[in-house]
Amino acid sequence: MKKLCILLCAFLLTGCSGGKDLENRDFVMAVAVEEKNNDFVVYTSVSKLSNKGEDTGTEEILYDGRGKDMTSAFADMNTKTAGDLYLGHTKALIIDNGFTKYDLLINYIKNNVEIGRDVVVVKGDNVSKILEAKPDEMTSASYIYKYFEDKEKKVDIDALIDSFNSAESINIPVTAISGEKLLFNV
Repeated sequence: MKKLCILLCAFLLTGCSGGKDLENRDFVMAVAVEEKNNDFVVYTSVSKLSNKGEDTGTEEILYDGRGKDMTSAFADMNTKTAGDLYLGHTKALIIDNGFTKYDLLINYIKNNVEIGRDVVVVKGDNVSKILEAKPDEMTSASYIYKYFEDKEKKVDIDALIDSFNSAESINIPVTAISGEKLLFNV
């Protein structure tokens, strides 16, 4: 009986069943969203990891996906990535100036427990180009997050959700791209 208990314990303690290994995840650092022909077009910048599995801090791989909602756009994007997209490290959300489907975006964010509530939110034109920028030799996600880190005028996911729930307008900072620089109108 004692051997059976030991064997059962050894079997149960062998690791996470159904868990995702780190090497099978793509760590999303920034998400950009726009509307085209009534579809969601979502862009992500995914951290390019070194051979040791560490974030390089300066390189990201860009992906895009299209769908009728955020879930289907991410599903489309996941067919193009090496691993499963993981939103737990996201630093920035960039919303196109012409975007109107805030209700669907907010509901997706509220229902996705991976997304941190301190993600910085900005608006701009050419959101995919903003993701490609390398201001001060940094990725756009890191630059946006760092720029707003100590600013009072920062808008994060919590503030976006709160303003939507209370039907109050919120002044989301606007960013524009000039060469490799990102400029902010706060």
